[in-house]
Amino acid sequence: MSIKRLLVISLILLIPPCIFAISITGGEVENPFPSEENLLKFDFTSTPTAGWKNAYLVTVDGGSEVYSYFGHSGIIIEEDGEGTFYDWGNFSFSDGFYRNFLFGLLYYSAGRAPAKWRLSHFENSDRTITILPLKLGQGAIEGIASFLSYNMQPENRTYMYHYYKDNCATRIRDIYNMATGGEFERWASGIKRNTTYRKSAGRYLDRNFPMSLLINYLEGREVDVPIDLYEESYLPEVLEHAIATYQGNESEEIYHTGGMEEEKSTGIALQTLIASSFYTILISALYLSGKRFLMRISDIISSLLAVLFTIASLVLLFMMLFTNHDVTYFNSSILLVNPLYLVYVVEGLKGKNVEKRIKLSKAILMLSFIFIALKGTMPDVYIEDNIPIILTATAFALPYFLLSLKDGSKYPPSRPKKRRCARDL
Repeated sequence: MSIKRLLVISLILLIPPCIFAISITGGEVENPFPSEENLLKFDFTSTPTAGWKNAYLVTVDGGSEVYSYFGHSGIIIEEDGEGTFYDWGNFSFSDGFYRNFLFGLLYYSAGRAPAKWRLSHFENSDRTITILPLKLGQGAIEGIASFLSYNMQPENRTYMYHYYKDNCATRIRDIYNMATGGEFERWASGIKRNTTYRKSAGRYLDRNFPMSLLINYLEGREVDVPIDLYEESYLPEVLEHAIATYQGNESEEIYHTGGMEEEKSTGIALQTLIASSFYTILISALYLSGKRFLMRISDIISSLLAVLFTIASLVLLFMMLFTNHDVTYFNSSILLVNPLYLVYVVEGLKGKNVEKRIKLSKAILMLSFIFIALKGTMPDVYIEDNIPIILTATAFALPYFLLSLKDGSKYPPSRPKKRRCARDL
């Protein structure tokens, strides 16, 4: 074996593990308006001096856009029959939003508007709306109103959004917890949910299989730690249920969607198993047919899919190494789906033989086996819940492994073109 070939093989084997090993946690980015820190500036137990106020938690069902799948939360403060709606889910696609989002700098802002106008906006979007009265003393509601007034000042509106730890629901959770003197957190933290951030988010994402699979790939082990009810209250629906249970009252539905109800989708693992099984059977049948035309069709299909995998892996590498998207850090899925899939693209387009693809496929299958073994023998150590990615990588590599068993690394020769002989006149 030449030194050049040995170096190439070494790079193929070592680059992915090295990249995984040096995955960084990024630099600390200051939150312009940290929630709990600013809440400590306000008194939620003082005797109220202003008029009587009521406070309500508003929960809005998910929308059709990906960013609205999880629903939305807001607070209404009502005084003298007039309500003001406050929420923390506002962002603009202008002012460098895309660049900031690319690097994980998710600057969102707080906002307020007349309650009637805001609720009518959600009704026009055909999203179910429920309202839960907050059973708090007037001193606590007065403290909430004072904090909201402070939060809505232009210099205090912007904060650093986080998918799971700092969003429109957790901001309200923090406010409500402070208004209860921390009792809500102590109560909710003691309730185990037998779930993780990944699993709880999957209940909403799994209705969109491609998007759910992509997010499952991009997120690392950070989202696979067990969470309690307080932590799961990053979801508007769970927050509403938690506060209602804590208070012992029920929410009121003021608008119900006129559209069809969302059907419960099967889990991402089952969806992936079905899709990957179909792919494996199809591609294997085409390759094992031994017919050059059908093998070229499988080449094209697998090459196109490999292009998508290569792009996704490059995105993940960028997010792991150069951004503030902490949910992507230390993601072992990069070992299963990585930029080396470009080999499938190049060799598939050439269509001469599949030897290189068979070698890479065997490496992928071995890694898949190792990950499954780790999950089975050391579940507390290997906590990353990337079964859908293991299934995807295995399904992609398996046809090439089956082809190697048939000794079919070379394509059958093309049929020679028939020569036309000139007829004697």
